[in-house]
Amino acid sequence: MKRKATDRDKLVKDLIKAVYKKYDSKYGYRQIQLFLLQDHGVWINHKKVLRLMQDMRLRSRIRRKYRSHSVSSTGGRVAENVLQREFHADAPNKKWVSDVTQYRVADTWLYLSAIKDLFNNEIVAYHMGAR
Repeated sequence: MKRKATDRDKLVKDLIKAVYKKYDSKYGYRQIQLFLLQDHGVWINHKKVLRLMQDMRLRSRIRRKYRSHSVSSTGGRVAENVLQREFHADAPNKKWVSDVTQYRVADTWLYLSAIKDLFNNEIVAYHMGAR
């Protein structure tokens, strides 16, 4: 009852805020805990770091994954839809489709590219390689 209402975790909260701002709000409580040990030499339980970050309303910023290819039908990597879902051909060698499949063999990936004729559903050509 006589105890004053002091914040016992003020120093720890200040350290967490400093690390959080230093790394541009990118990281969550797990990384913040590791950076507290790495940068300041302070070991704090991850549950306490989580609880204090929740009290201070500090959250990691979720980053979108980088997409290296452009998705456009005007010169990008996506081809124009010529077939319009009509997967039947009236004569041989009129409509061909292709696909690439990857297989894991031991420690490497093998890629199989096949070209299929839609007239009689036979494989016209294929190529297998490491790239």
